[in-house]
Amino acid sequence: MQLNGKRILLTGATGGVGSILAHQLARKGARLALVGRDATKLSSFKQTLPIMVGEHATVVADFTQAN
Repeated sequence: MQLNGKRILLTGATGGVGSILAHQLARKGARLALVGRDATKLSSFKQTLPIMVGEHATVVADFTQAN
């Protein structure tokens, strides 16, 4: 599958499997929208990812909350 330049929404991005998957997808050139509950953690994590095409984005969200 060709991922170079594709946009991917990844929930749980800073957690165990999510962080591993984020690094693999970014190395293949995907542009990621990283979703997590902690803005500081997301921002720090984003800086560890390779940027092949464009830039990765972060979205702070807690899907366990209805509001």
